Amino acid sequence: MKKIYLFTYGTLSDPEFAQLLLNRQPQYRNACLPDHEIRINTGNRYLFVRKSPGKQVLGKIFEISLSELQRVDLWEDVPLYLREVLSVVPEGGQITNCFVYTQDYTTDGLPLLPNLIKSRKDILLDIENFMESIRRSEYGR
Repeated sequence: MKKIYLFTYGTLSDPEFAQLLLNRQPQYRNACLPDHEIRINTGNRYLFVRKSPGKQVLGKIFEISLSELQRVDLWEDVPLYLREVLSVVPEGGQITNCFVYTQDYTTDGLPLLPNLIKSRKDILLDIENFMESIRRSEYGR
């Protein structure tokens, strides 16, 4: 079976958040997404990436299962975020195709400014609410 990799630069690159969303601790590898930049969505205050020639986004990659990917699609609010396959360069490795969550390239957002990023407390509350909605939907079947 072919391995599936996810490049992350936001909530899922944080071990605590990933543990809560995936019910496991991913084995991360540092990586770089070339020709992209990080922006902040002014509506939800979460990060997103978009094409930007000559720039790069530092992040992490990890192996992910199809069922985990489906859960992350829900967390990333697809189609608000788009799941694309992009070329990523792992630290000390060769180019790897990974899933990456981006936003429509017409989305402007703001540059990465620490005071605009959603707080850990607010992200944890978002994750708690998200996981509760997952539990309710699973039990409601």
